Amino acid sequence: MKKLTLSVAALSIAMMSYGQSTQCEGLTKDSVQCKNKTTQVLCYLHNSNYESESDVKASICNGTTKKGRNCKNKTKNSNGFCHLHRKND
Repeated sequence: MKKLTLSVAALSIAMMSYGQSTQCEGLTKDSVQCKNKTTQVLCYLHNSNYESESDVKASICNGTTKKGRNCKNKTKNSNGFCHLHRKND
């Protein structure tokens, strides 16, 4: 019984410390509290300073295949080459 109690207590503590997400404090257009979960005060929809992780547009790779054709892979890498055509540094 003591092992069960300790296990439940340890599991509860682990679950409470994981993520620490709270409900967004922003309001929807209908003046209802937002239901999104966030680790900050406001979610990405209500935070005016939010920047998405990837503002870089994907482009087609500048590399060529073994047959001499243009590569069709897309890349966000600044040098313009996909993972197959990047030079190993």
